[in-house]
Amino acid sequence: MNKAVSDEIIGVLIATKREGMDKLLIHLEDSGFFTCPASTKFHGSYEGGLAKHSLGVYNLLTEICPLGIQEADTGRGQKPLPMDENTIV
Repeated sequence: MNKAVSDEIIGVLIATKREGMDKLLIHLEDSGFFTCPASTKFHGSYEGGLAKHSLGVYNLLTEICPLGIQEADTGRGQKPLPMDENTIV
Protein backbone atom coordinates (compact mmCIF):
# COMPACT_ATOMS: atom_id res chain seq x y z
CA MET A 1 0.00 0.00 0.00
CA ASN A 2 1.24 3.46 -0.88
CA LYS A 3 0.66 5.47 2.29
CA ALA A 4 0.86 8.81 0.48
CA VAL A 5 -1.90 7.75 -1.94
CA SER A 6 -4.15 6.39 0.81
CA ASP A 7 -3.58 9.48 2.97
CA GLU A 8 -4.50 11.76 0.06
CA ILE A 9 -7.66 9.79 -0.73
CA ILE A 10 -8.70 9.82 2.93
CA GLY A 11 -8.07 13.57 3.13
CA VAL A 12 -10.16 14.25 0.02
CA LEU A 13 -13.03 12.13 1.32
CA ILE A 14 -12.98 13.64 4.81
CA ALA A 15 -12.95 17.15 3.33
CA THR A 16 -16.43 16.54 1.88
CA LYS A 17 -17.79 16.51 5.46
CA ARG A 18 -20.53 14.18 4.28
CA GLU A 19 -22.41 12.21 6.90
CA GLY A 20 -21.29 8.58 7.12
CA MET A 21 -17.84 9.18 5.64
CA ASP A 22 -16.28 7.42 8.63
CA LYS A 23 -18.23 4.29 7.72
CA LEU A 24 -17.19 4.55 4.07
CA LEU A 25 -13.54 4.82 5.07
CA ILE A 26 -13.84 1.71 7.25
CA HIS A 27 -15.49 -0.11 4.34
CA LEU A 28 -12.73 0.94 1.93
CA GLU A 29 -10.08 -0.32 4.33
CA ASP A 30 -11.92 -3.58 5.11
CA SER A 31 -12.63 -4.31 1.42
CA GLY A 32 -8.99 -3.93 0.42
CA PHE A 33 -9.52 -0.82 -1.69
CA PHE A 34 -6.13 0.59 -0.69
CA THR A 35 -4.23 -2.64 -1.40
CA CYS A 36 -6.07 -4.24 -4.35
CA PRO A 37 -4.74 -3.97 -7.89
CA ALA A 38 -6.81 -2.02 -10.41
CA SER A 39 -6.57 -4.90 -12.88
CA THR A 40 -5.24 -8.45 -12.91
CA LYS A 41 -3.22 -8.04 -16.13
CA PHE A 42 -3.31 -4.46 -17.37
CA HIS A 43 -2.84 -0.96 -15.91
CA GLY A 44 -2.47 -0.80 -12.17
CA SER A 45 -1.88 -4.54 -11.82
CA TYR A 46 0.09 -4.12 -8.62
CA GLU A 47 -0.65 -3.77 -4.92
CA GLY A 48 -2.42 -0.45 -4.36
CA GLY A 49 -3.15 0.02 -8.06
CA LEU A 50 -6.89 0.53 -7.53
CA ALA A 51 -6.37 3.38 -5.07
CA LYS A 52 -3.70 5.01 -7.23
CA HIS A 53 -5.89 4.73 -10.34
CA SER A 54 -8.90 6.15 -8.48
CA LEU A 55 -6.86 9.09 -7.23
CA GLY A 56 -5.63 9.67 -10.77
CA VAL A 57 -9.20 9.78 -12.08
CA TYR A 58 -10.13 12.28 -9.35
CA ASN A 59 -7.13 14.47 -10.18
CA LEU A 60 -7.97 14.38 -13.90
CA LEU A 61 -11.58 15.36 -13.20
CA THR A 62 -10.47 18.32 -11.10
CA GLU A 63 -8.42 19.49 -14.08
CA ILE A 64 -11.26 19.00 -16.57
CA CYS A 65 -13.98 20.39 -14.29
CA PRO A 66 -12.35 23.12 -12.22
CA LEU A 67 -13.67 23.14 -8.67
CA GLY A 68 -16.44 25.61 -8.16
CA ILE A 69 -17.90 25.14 -11.63
CA GLN A 70 -21.66 25.49 -11.51
CA GLU A 71 -22.65 23.35 -14.47
CA ALA A 72 -20.92 20.98 -16.86
CA ASP A 73 -22.19 20.20 -20.35
CA THR A 74 -22.57 16.46 -20.87
CA GLY A 75 -21.84 16.89 -24.58
CA ARG A 76 -24.69 14.59 -25.53
CA GLY A 77 -27.53 17.06 -25.77
CA GLN A 78 -28.56 16.39 -22.20
CA LYS A 79 -29.23 19.03 -19.60
CA PRO A 80 -26.13 20.35 -17.82
CA LEU A 81 -25.23 18.58 -14.60
CA PRO A 82 -24.68 20.53 -11.40
CA MET A 83 -21.04 20.14 -10.42
CA ASP A 84 -19.24 20.98 -7.25
CA GLU A 85 -16.24 19.59 -5.41
CA ASN A 86 -18.29 16.90 -3.63
CA THR A 87 -19.76 15.75 -6.95
CA ILE A 88 -16.28 15.26 -8.34
CA VAL A 89 -15.15 13.43 -5.19
